[in-house]
Amino acid sequence: MSASVKRMKRDETTMDRIDFSLKLGVGILSEIHEYYRETSQDDAEHIRQLALIIKGISDVLRIEGISNDDIEHISAKLKQYGKDLYINNCLESAGDNDIESNIRDENQELFDYIYENHEYPY
Repeated sequence: MSASVKRMKRDETTMDRIDFSLKLGVGILSEIHEYYRETSQDDAEHIRQLALIIKGISDVLRIEGISNDDIEHISAKLKQYGKDLYINNCLESAGDNDIESNIRDENQELFDYIYENHEYPY
């Protein structure tokens, strides 16, 4: 088997693992988000859970030899997915008098802060 064919097979295997990791992550984050909605879980606890799940997925991918660039890509996609779920929930829960752009901006900042620091900013 030529080197280019071996590289293509390895690249296909890596892409399969990346696709699987994204699908698995989205499935887990979706379930955690549903639990958050059903139980009125604290925002900080929910966001910390998302961050820990994404870190766990990244750690396993690192052990499996996935490149740091691919891991960063997967982590960013999963973080954005979790953030979108959270922001959409905030928008659904907002009162009629609340301005959507304010809710979106405030909660994006809150999400990012808690995701990085694992606590409320105040």
